[in-house]
Amino acid sequence: MPSATTSITPFFANKGYHPNITVHPQCDLASTCTGDFVADLNELHKELRKHIADAQHHYQVPAHSQRTEAPEFPIGSQAFVKAQFFCTTQPSKKLSKKFLGLYEIHA
Repeated sequence: MPSATTSITPFFANKGYHPNITVHPQCDLASTCTGDFVADLNELHKELRKHIADAQHHYQVPAHSQRTEAPEFPIGSQAFVKAQFFCTTQPSKKLSKKFLGLYEIHA
């Protein structure tokens, strides 16, 4: 099934051909066709990088519009810290405090 991002199958992206195509090797296939095949595969990978970058940009614009800037915390002010980021000696997480603090902000 083709990828929504690149519009080709992952197998084709890796190998340069579809698995259902039968290849009949010829005697001089390795000597004459190998260079062309590698060049075609490199061109395919360049095109896929472009498609992936376009898809990332397409999804990045709406995602960034939903984000807000991080708040500024001046040095010397105090803040609470979520307790989930610390290991405590409480026997039950359910009964422990959700926030720890007040901690002073240092540089």
